[in-house]
Amino acid sequence: MKLRLAMGVILVVASLLKIAVLTHILNIDWLSRVDDEPWAVYGVPFILIFVGCSLIYESIKALK
Repeated sequence: MKLRLAMGVILVVASLLKIAVLTHILNIDWLSRVDDEPWAVYGVPFILIFVGCSLIYESIKALK
């Protein structure tokens, strides 16, 4: 597993975890307290999902 693929998976999983906390699917106290700005709370998880998926895609494309 390449480092780029691992970083992409970590970014996607962390973003999905934050979205699950925002929608009250999960209740993780320390993650729900990290709410500073609205753009950081709602925008950054989707940006990280995009970056993580791009890293995963590029890593898989480079393997072929």
